[in-house]
Amino acid sequence: MTKQFSNLSKTILNKIESGKAKMKPKWHFILKTTLAVLGICLVSLTTLFLTSFVFFSLRQTGVLFAPHFGFRGMAIFLFSLPILLILLSMVFIVVLEILARRYSFIYRKPLLYSAIGIIVLVLLGGFLVSKTRMHHNFFESSERGNFPIGNSLYKDFGRNFGMKQPKDITLGVVVNKMKNGFTMENRNGEILNVVFPHSSPNRDWNFNKDDRVLIFGERIGDNISASGTQKMDEELIFPRRDFRKRR
Repeated sequence: MTKQFSNLSKTILNKIESGKAKMKPKWHFILKTTLAVLGICLVSLTTLFLTSFVFFSLRQTGVLFAPHFGFRGMAIFLFSLPILLILLSMVFIVVLEILARRYSFIYRKPLLYSAIGIIVLVLLGGFLVSKTRMHHNFFESSERGNFPIGNSLYKDFGRNFGMKQPKDITLGVVVNKMKNGFTMENRNGEILNVVFPHSSPNRDWNFNKDDRVLIFGERIGDNISASGTQKMDEELIFPRRDFRKRR
């Protein structure tokens, strides 16, 4: 080992003396490291933004809750995923993995482990960011025209990027109760009749006026035959109007 190290040292010294090896200035390494760190930060923030927007859109369209309604709901969930945004996020994850492997605590680990670790961190971080007010504020800014670069992204929660509003999921606000259901107003301002043909009102639709709800069921005209419901929180956005002003 000592002999090999000695031979290596001699080889390096010979190259330096012959002019084949040149010493690079300190600022070169500082600049290279700074650019690498900035690149990792930029890619990380972009990846978090994209993944959090995916979670945000899935929640706002109700797709995130579709698996709660059985096999049919799971099929709707899978076919409604914003594939373009997910693929774009995966590209940034790959770039992040490449940049991160410059550092010993990453490249010393197997590629599979580091990749899984980055994916888990990105998904967890994206979910946590989606629970903040960031995307709500961006959406409101784009609605007012103050966020031009976000207009196409936030239009109907990513519709231009492959996000879909499933026809069997309807979001709205309860207007009035009926004997076997209630009327609701959706995001487009339409008044719809929601009926529960085979259910108990105390168990399946015990909602109050102005409650924000998700209805799972087939819509025919202005009528929805509901097979499942879920009460939504106040974070549900209605771009057409602010229902809170009705209270």
